[in-house]
Amino acid sequence: MDINDFYNFKEVSKQLKNLDLDVNREKVYWSMIRTMKITAQNPNILQFQYEYEGPIYEINLVQRLRRSHEIPPNPSNIILQQLKDQRPLISKEKYDDLVSLCQKKIIPSVHHQFFLSLPYA
Repeated sequence: MDINDFYNFKEVSKQLKNLDLDVNREKVYWSMIRTMKITAQNPNILQFQYEYEGPIYEINLVQRLRRSHEIPPNPSNIILQQLKDQRPLISKEKYDDLVSLCQKKIIPSVHHQFFLSLPYA
């Protein structure tokens, strides 16, 4: 994964109103979602899973809520913004701890390059 793989969905959530209930009118627990997918064949449906091998749930992004008279925006017109333009910095102390864990081989060697290349302040 790279910094370019992370997007800011806060602006999207302000534009789309129906993010609390799935198509079966069940509450959506956003902090428990493990996977999300929107396909080109059905761009108005957000599919998600709470477990990697679990059932697939759906949210209709353009469905109006009962009380709302607003016309929801077309998800195709929403442009995602990058979450960050550079990697976040970790503290020097945290970096030193990670280096120590690498040297003690507590962190597997296959991951050493990643941890040793983390930017710190």
